[in-house]
Amino acid sequence: VIVQVAETTNYRAALLNRMLLALTASEVFLVLTVATLVFLAVGWGLLPLANLRREVEARNSEPDMNFAPLPLSLIPQEALPFVSAFNTLLNHVETAFQTLRRFTSDASHQLRAPLAVVRTHVELLIRHSANSPEQRDTISDIYHAVNALQHLMAQLISLAKAERPLEKTDETDNFDLVECTAATARNYATDALKENMTLSFDTACSELIVLGNPIFASEMIANLLDNAIRYGERGGHISICLPDDSGLLEIEDDGPGISPADRERVFERFFRLPRNEDRKGSGLGLSIVQALGRRMGATVSLKSTDRGKGLKVVIQFQLVA
Repeated sequence: VIVQVAETTNYRAALLNRMLLALTASEVFLVLTVATLVFLAVGWGLLPLANLRREVEARNSEPDMNFAPLPLSLIPQEALPFVSAFNTLLNHVETAFQTLRRFTSDASHQLRAPLAVVRTHVELLIRHSANSPEQRDTISDIYHAVNALQHLMAQLISLAKAERPLEKTDETDNFDLVECTAATARNYATDALKENMTLSFDTACSELIVLGNPIFASEMIANLLDNAIRYGERGGHISICLPDDSGLLEIEDDGPGISPADRERVFERFFRLPRNEDRKGSGLGLSIVQALGRRMGATVSLKSTDRGKGLKVVIQFQLVA
C-alpha cells in the first residue's frame, strides 16, 4: 500500500503568514495591555503627589500667604522625608514673617508716641514764638515734617494690619456700609472746607449690610477721601455715592485723574505720579485701600468720571447672604 500526502507551497506560505499575523496581533495586544496597566498603576501611585501639587497650586492662588504645613496623611513613604523637610521650611518662613510683622507693628507704635510729643511742642513754639521770620519758617517746616512722618506711620500701621495673614480665629463681621461711610465722611468734611472744597454723600438706601470689618472699611474710605482732598481741584467737589443696594461705593473728585496706563501702578507701594512729586504724600494710600479690600473680599477699581474730568474709585463690597 502506498500513501502519498502532498500540499502546495502556496498553502504552506499562507499558513505561515496566518501564524505570523496571529502572533503579531497577540503581541501588540499584550504590549497595549501592559502599557495601560503600567500607566494606571503609575497614575494611582502618584495620585498623592498630584493631590499635593494641587494643594500647593491652590495656596498660590490665595490672596493671603498660607504657611500651614502640608498634609502628611496621604503622602507615600518615599516622599515623606521631603515633605517633612518642606513643612519645616514653611514653619521657619512663617516664624520669620511673624517676627518681621511684629517688629514693623511695634516700631510703628513706638514711633507714634515721640512724634506726638514733638508735634505738641512744635505747636506750642509756633503759638508763642515771637522771634525772627526765619525761625518761624524753620519751626513751620519742622511742624509739617512731623505731620508727614506721623501720617506715614499711621499708613504703615494700616498696611501692616491689612497684610497680616488670615488666621483661623479671624471672623468675618457684618456692618452697615451707609453708617460707616457717613461717619467717615463727617470726619473729613472740615478738611474739605479748609481747601474750599464741598463734600456730599448720596445714598439710595438707609441701611446696607455688607461683609467685612467696619474699621477696615472706614480706613479705606478715609484714605480715598484724603487723596481726593490732597490731589483734587481747589474749589472742586467730592462726591460719595451708594447708587443702589448692590454693595457698590463710588467716590469721585474733580482732580486731574489718573490715566488708564497708570491705574495699575498707583496701587504699588510708594509709587507716585510725576506730577505729584512736589505735593505731600507717601504713595501708600491706594496700596492700603487695595490690601484692606482684598482682606474683606472687596474689589477696588479706578475709572473715569462721566464728566471726563477727575477720578472715580469704585469699591464693590460683598453682600450678606
